[in-house]
Amino acid sequence: MDIMTTEEIKKIIARTAAKTFEVEVPDFEVSYPEEKFGDFSSNIAFKLAKPLSRAPQEIASELANQIKHADIKKVEMAGPGFINLTMVDNYWLKKLANLESNLSRKLVNKPQRVQVEFISANPTGPLTLANARGGYLGDVLASVLSQVGHDTTSEYYINDAGGQVEHLANAIKAESGQAIEGERQYTGEYVAELAAKLKSELGKDDLGWRAVAEIIELIKATADRMGISFDVWFSEQSLIDRELTKKVIDVFDQKGLIYKKDGATWLKTTEFGDNRDRVLVKSSGEYVYLVNDYAYHYEIFTDRKFDRAIKIWGADHAGQVESLKLGVKQLIPSSQLDFILLQMVRIIKDGKEFKSSKRAGNFITVDELLDEVGNSDVVRFFFLLHSSDSQMDFDIDLAREHSQQNPLYYVMYSYARANSILEKASQNNLKPVGRLDKPNNHERNLIKQLDKFQELLLQVANSYEVHKLSFYGHETARLFHAYYESEKIIELDNPIAAGKLGLINSYKLFMEQYFKLIGITAQAKMDSRSD
Repeated sequence: MDIMTTEEIKKIIARTAAKTFEVEVPDFEVSYPEEKFGDFSSNIAFKLAKPLSRAPQEIASELANQIKHADIKKVEMAGPGFINLTMVDNYWLKKLANLESNLSRKLVNKPQRVQVEFISANPTGPLTLANARGGYLGDVLASVLSQVGHDTTSEYYINDAGGQVEHLANAIKAESGQAIEGERQYTGEYVAELAAKLKSELGKDDLGWRAVAEIIELIKATADRMGISFDVWFSEQSLIDRELTKKVIDVFDQKGLIYKKDGATWLKTTEFGDNRDRVLVKSSGEYVYLVNDYAYHYEIFTDRKFDRAIKIWGADHAGQVESLKLGVKQLIPSSQLDFILLQMVRIIKDGKEFKSSKRAGNFITVDELLDEVGNSDVVRFFFLLHSSDSQMDFDIDLAREHSQQNPLYYVMYSYARANSILEKASQNNLKPVGRLDKPNNHERNLIKQLDKFQELLLQVANSYEVHKLSFYGHETARLFHAYYESEKIIELDNPIAAGKLGLINSYKLFMEQYFKLIGITAQAKMDSRSD
């Protein structure tokens, strides 16, 4: 069953414009307008105004009369020069019939091997709120990239090389009453727990590594509570063990980008756009951290042959992004390295900022937040509600709400209502096997909303704006609630009820796919407080 996509509608408009005005058609948009303006809207008249030296309204009026297709019911000029299209009912009924098969369709023409690296906290303490934000975002982004057809790997980069390992060992020694040189770096109950667990190993040289191994296990347990499973846990130390740090300096040297100054080894990053050259090896012979980053990404693109790598970092690391991207581009010119920078998170409880932490000392852990809310799916959805480039407040009191004031409960309740209707229909010997005859406005709007999902997935796969999925889910639920409350489907005659139940069943199946994609368990029944 051939059904026009939005892109095909755009091609029809472009061909008609080229034939009508005998002009090369510039790029234009086809979008979804408000319901009162039809099903699709185009700004092509505005794009043609300059080459045709005519007013957009004139162009739109003339073009609207020329656009013809069996699936297009009506074309109108509106406002200052938009072209609005209304499709025939059968167009949307065909869309509904193909909804389930479309959900499993791969959407990209040229699949890539994509690495999504996220959380990657230093293994020196429990996961923090910033880690939670990046964790949920990265997990869903990897899911979306896989859904549209990319070969996607989710990865945790273990920062197990460098001075933090020694600092952790010193913190454990200090906790155990031993004297240490320098200032203690880490505090909190978790250090005391480590000290108690590793008491018999305090005098051993590998105390820091043993502590790191213990904390990695804690991090894995927290990630599991968050519903996150990484494909790869990659050790930074392995780069040093395999001498990849030395390898990247050799590659830079072969490209004529290395020089010596004051006993140190420098990279000529100003030659490819950086604001200053960067030290790679100090005069003491110690490698700077940037070398490890270069080695890691050399390994990603050269050894493992990823086409694209996406890094989710805190905004406090923004200053490191440009030099890393520029250097990696010199190492592997074909590489695509993208960054998502996360802004701060505040926890709000009882209307005030909540800062106390028993376990970590100076920050709230992910486990403490999960314990406070009591529902990991709610925590996930709340983090997904916010764009990564904006600061967010996490309202614990709202997250605990078992009512439609809670955004996840509002969305989930629409799914529970769909299941309830289908269960009651089954008890009345009604089956969701019919086909809608003529969709009403509620049904038409719901079908249109469900049809937008594939296009949204492509947008998210390209823009990384994962928060749009949560807003989409909320709007989809709103349209379903409006439909549910508009009529008593169970009380209708069998043939009419069967067609409407078919739409309800399609919604149920769609929401199961939606929740699976964003990593949330679909609940067919809600407790009584959600009514």
